[in-house]
Amino acid sequence: MRNAAKFIHEDLDKAEREAASMMSIIASFDEDEEVERFGVFDENFLDVSGTQMHPSPYKTLNALTEDGGFGTPQLLVVAGAYKTNKTTFCINFGIDYAFMGLGVLFVDTENGVRNIKKRVRQRIAEQPHSSFKNGGIVFNGMTADECYYSSLKMLKRIGGNINFISVPADVYDLSQVDNEVAKLRSEGKKVDLVIYDYLEQYMAL
Repeated sequence: MRNAAKFIHEDLDKAEREAASMMSIIASFDEDEEVERFGVFDENFLDVSGTQMHPSPYKTLNALTEDGGFGTPQLLVVAGAYKTNKTTFCINFGIDYAFMGLGVLFVDTENGVRNIKKRVRQRIAEQPHSSFKNGGIVFNGMTADECYYSSLKMLKRIGGNINFISVPADVYDLSQVDNEVAKLRSEGKKVDLVIYDYLEQYMAL
């Protein structure tokens, strides 16, 4: 590689010959003898055999990941411009994981737990806010509230749960989240996934 780089600006033909020579050497490696020495094959560089993998609720997202989902522990960053539905995605992500039997903690830093809970309630019931306000029948003889509580019962049977905490960055630090996780676990609740909306609030301080 160094030899090829030396000639790149002086003699392109010579640089190409050097690169071709290098590739022929690599192609001739005996995998059993040379892989460890040259580190050409690095598929097993990260050993995830002991990692608990969780396929996400979304097949397309799984297809984009190397292992078909996300492991424990792992940090997943959702990035996007202002008002591009990042919070909506995180809410859906957390709820759908809860309905797969996982324990989810949603950490809000700016919207307030009351606002997030409203959005979660609408998503779980699959009904808009107006349906909760007018109290009318929306599905199968049930009101929006009844749809919500029926889904919560199903969630409990599945073994998942979703909890919320408000941790404004200008009031608390992240140790508050550790305390909440410890509290939930002491109550017998699982915490498999923690969603922060959003960590940049702390980075700005």
